[in-house]
Amino acid sequence: MKKFFFFLFFISLLYSCKKNNFLSWNLIDTPEVINIQLKNNSLLKFEISANFKKTGYDNNAKMGFIVSKMNTNPTIDNCDTLFYLSDNEIGIRSQQINWYTNGDIFCRAFILNKI
Repeated sequence: MKKFFFFLFFISLLYSCKKNNFLSWNLIDTPEVINIQLKNNSLLKFEISANFKKTGYDNNAKMGFIVSKMNTNPTIDNCDTLFYLSDNEIGIRSQQINWYTNGDIFCRAFILNKI
């Protein structure tokens, strides 16, 4: 009988300490993008693709591509063109980009999550 009361006490203690969304953890991790490739390029357009392996378990992550003419290591803050993909589905994703320039271009794929 003592075990039963102890069990009830323990359950009530856990329930009283319960936080909002106690069972819905949102453990955000580092995203991963690999194998970026430039395909089907011409003077007017090119296609870029990358394998978006994981968003870091963030359902609200944003994914896309960054293109620059001048910056060899472009970021979201210092690029010429920024393309967001329409959803955050992982896997191999491609984007066709109209580009009217000659010379070098520098591209990166990105996943932007909470961390």
